[in-house]
Amino acid sequence: MRDKYQNKGFNKVLNKLRAEKILKYAKGKECLEAGCGEGQIAKYLSQQFEQLDVIDVDETLIQYVPKSKNIKIVCSSIEEFNPGKTYDMVVCTNVLEHVDKPVEVLKQMKTWGNNDTIYFFSVPNALSINRIIGVDIGMLDYPEQLGPHDIDAGHKRFYNLRTLTKHINEADFSIIERGSMVYKPLPNELMNKLPNSVLKKCLGMPVFLHGAELYVVARL
Repeated sequence: MRDKYQNKGFNKVLNKLRAEKILKYAKGKECLEAGCGEGQIAKYLSQQFEQLDVIDVDETLIQYVPKSKNIKIVCSSIEEFNPGKTYDMVVCTNVLEHVDKPVEVLKQMKTWGNNDTIYFFSVPNALSINRIIGVDIGMLDYPEQLGPHDIDAGHKRFYNLRTLTKHINEADFSIIERGSMVYKPLPNELMNKLPNSVLKKCLGMPVFLHGAELYVVARL
């Protein structure tokens, strides 16, 4: 089923900002995106790399990935994917919160890299400003709680920076940089109603550890 959350409103803004963050660390000629969905990030990566391989387990989503001569599309789970080569960069965004065994998934992704490969991971942040406010006003019991929208989106967990770092370390990656990105004080349905002038101001705000998303840049 096509992702009803990723292609409109503030999520569309998030996709663009996430891609811009990834491209700051881009290196080499060949990139792999694991869990590409409908290609929201792939369309940006394909402009940076000579060759982009993308995988996703959902064949109903992957059919929407932009068609390009430098994009190779493979329908596969991360656990079963065996490219027979390594990549200069591996990108995995908004995946680890969906899988049953994230550390095993991370260990599988290690086989796709070498000592020079850059990995970029990102996940939604349990301690984002909007979720902290949600706890304060009684919509959530605690920041990591999965609400109906989260369950509907297929989330199995919410990460904070400590728990994300723990999983990355358990998979024996070496962390280069970690942090959060994108100031988001309200749920998406309310962010969508803000005038562009206010939204632009929000996107320029410092976030420290309370951005909408967490990211980790790592290598083997």
